[in-house]
Amino acid sequence: MAAPRPAASRLEESVRVHRIVDGDTLASLARRYLGDAARAGEIFEANRDVLPSPEALPIGAAVRIPPRCPPVPNARTPESE
Repeated sequence: MAAPRPAASRLEESVRVHRIVDGDTLASLARRYLGDAARAGEIFEANRDVLPSPEALPIGAAVRIPPRCPPVPNARTPESE
């Protein structure tokens, strides 16, 4: 039986990569991959090392796309009560 994968491996699998092409915007990528253009800031935050600003998307740059349904911060579970 295979050992369970560490949480980091599962997270890496949920991150997709998109190569910037002419006409891409963070809003269009957020709409396409995350279902909501308002989540464009999440893509920028995940790619501060690649993107000089939210408006400057270098053609050919590979950007990481966060998971469509990010984990809820500080979610309450029965164990935490």
